[in-house]
Amino acid sequence: MTQDVRRFSSPEADGGRVPWVDAAKGVCIILVVMMHATLGVGEAMGGEGFMHDVVAFARPFRMPDFFLVSGLFLSRVIDRGWRGYADKRVVHFLYFYLLWLLIQSGVKFGQVSGGSFSGFAGHLAVALVEPYGTLWFIYLLAVFSMVTKLLRGVPSMLLLGAAAALESRQSIPNGFC
Repeated sequence: MTQDVRRFSSPEADGGRVPWVDAAKGVCIILVVMMHATLGVGEAMGGEGFMHDVVAFARPFRMPDFFLVSGLFLSRVIDRGWRGYADKRVVHFLYFYLLWLLIQSGVKFGQVSGGSFSGFAGHLAVALVEPYGTLWFIYLLAVFSMVTKLLRGVPSMLLLGAAAALESRQSIPNGFC
């Protein structure tokens, strides 16, 4: 009996998964779904409820936490060759992005295509370069995975300095640069 319990709860038994990390990802996903549901219902009903306060509270950390947790175990795969790395970190996210892009675009066919199949194809082509609305984070997980692999050998302090410069550039008002 004890061996059965350990088999289901040990990280080695399920491919090195850590339960609290999966739970943290789940909480982030729930917060994202809660935001879309709450804001959509609030807009349709013309009012706000207590869930709007929860959504506002979670806003500053919801997505940064998701990206942080998603990258926690990157060290397990980053030193693999490009083929193994791309399979684990890039193709995985692109598959889900494309799948949900097709599902959401199909549901909103008239809105995204103008009612024509050529418009639909054009919408899908643009979505390969510019992420589609609610799916941007899946797209960016693939992009960040590729960028991380490409910048693997760059010294950490140089990366931090470049990131700080890019971030401070955003806060400079137009006309000053």
